[in-house]
Amino acid sequence: MGYYSGGDGLMKVGSTTVATVTTWSFTASQETLDVTTLGDRDRQLIGGTRSVSGSASISWYSASGATTGETQASVLMGKLVKTNGTASDTVTLSLGIKDHASNEKLTTMTVVITSIAMTSSQGEVLSAEVSFEAASAPTAVIA
Repeated sequence: MGYYSGGDGLMKVGSTTVATVTTWSFTASQETLDVTTLGDRDRQLIGGTRSVSGSASISWYSASGATTGETQASVLMGKLVKTNGTASDTVTLSLGIKDHASNEKLTTMTVVITSIAMTSSQGEVLSAEVSFEAASAPTAVIA
């Protein structure tokens, strides 16, 4: 039996793999609505508004002779960091892993990138922390 690790991480914006993902996480939560009425002996609850938020730690490089697919961090950065004052885009973001047979197992959702914190240290790989909030329900969940 094999286990998945952070080395198996994957992040895509649309269909473009944007960077190497070292860690990622997301949290799905749901509010509860109290629908207890006069005469009920027990509190009655139903599910309310759902939300999903998450983050990822990514790193990337541009090797000598790198192809466009190996330098796609700019695709992710361009969704939040705007030079012309326009609003941030919603993006289709997929987070997941590649299994032992290199099959992608992804959770996909439309999100708003809420923050990107970049770090560049001498002798280290360029990295960033990315945070997001889902704009709607996920369209796929890791299978």
